[in-house]
Amino acid sequence: PVSFGADLTIEGTRAAAFVDRRVDPSAPGAQYLGVAAIDASALALLPEERPAGFAERLLRPLIERQEVTVYEVRGRALDVGTVARYLEASLGLLDGREPRPPHSPPGRLLTVQGGGAYLGPAATADAASLGPEAIVLAGATLQEGSLVSSAIVWPGEVVGGGERVHDGVWALGRLIPA
Repeated sequence: PVSFGADLTIEGTRAAAFVDRRVDPSAPGAQYLGVAAIDASALALLPEERPAGFAERLLRPLIERQEVTVYEVRGRALDVGTVARYLEASLGLLDGREPRPPHSPPGRLLTVQGGGAYLGPAATADAASLGPEAIVLAGATLQEGSLVSSAIVWPGEVVGGGERVHDGVWALGRLIPA
């Protein structure tokens, strides 16, 4: 269990109870990793106002009605539901703090001044644009004069010359800070 988020207790293959770690951080239960297949009829439980609170407004009532089946995984998993956690997990894979996946990444792991970097398939960047912990995903372009460090550039994105991308994710043409 973790000290935040929504978890659940499990009996067999059913979710038996909803655990809100914000209310009771020490309660026993399994960590909910955020993967769900929801029947369209269940969406009627969500109120019109947003944000609605997926766990509290949808999962909790379904669990109380014993309508949630679970698949329990006993292995390494990380909650990457925020930009900061997504960046932390990705950088951990790059620098070896996290266990290596069973297959090599499809791009290239590079050594740059100050550390390592990753350049995905069909991604383009000159050496001066890649700082330590730069992760440039498939088809992305770092234009000359840009610098990416401790950050992820999403697939197909273009980082313009003069841009400094650090401690966040470059997506939709802008930096989303961690």
